[in-house]
Amino acid sequence: MDLIFSRADFSYLLPELLSLWPVNGEWNQTNQTKVLKLSLASRQRHVAVGGADDYICVNTEIGREQLKEVGERIAGLRSVPWKYQNFFEKGRPTMRSALKMRPGIMLPITINNVDTTMRVNTVRRLRGKTALKMDVTLDTKHLPIILERETRCTCLYCGTHASSDEVNCRACGAPLPPC
Repeated sequence: MDLIFSRADFSYLLPELLSLWPVNGEWNQTNQTKVLKLSLASRQRHVAVGGADDYICVNTEIGREQLKEVGERIAGLRSVPWKYQNFFEKGRPTMRSALKMRPGIMLPITINNVDTTMRVNTVRRLRGKTALKMDVTLDTKHLPIILERETRCTCLYCGTHASSDEVNCRACGAPLPPC
């Protein structure tokens, strides 16, 4: 079944529609009656005003999330942001909010849900591109990394090679992987 709303009514009624819309896709009688009354009232106002092209047709078989996503976009509550929009908000100085990259700074980063730091050695902008060329030193103190040329018995945390049948690393005490 399709519901017809004027664009203005749809924008105004979107929160109420979302509260009445079924979560699991099955309509109950009271919610369906309320939504039909809202649609009928909107259609009558729409016809009385004489608007022919400014209407929205909503299928009752779509899910609540899809209605919310499309409805917010149509109602103008949410728009796709311009890629630099957050830098030009009212009251936000652009130079303060920009990421400052210079040799010698320590940047906090997260890799594999592990917080670590990265020291920038050199940085330069590539000509005509939106990319940077950086030489960095990554702190891997608590970050397990496997390099291709290392053996399986090498410590994943500090890179120390194991000798004989050690279970823990001699340098940092971390458990060694099975050889």
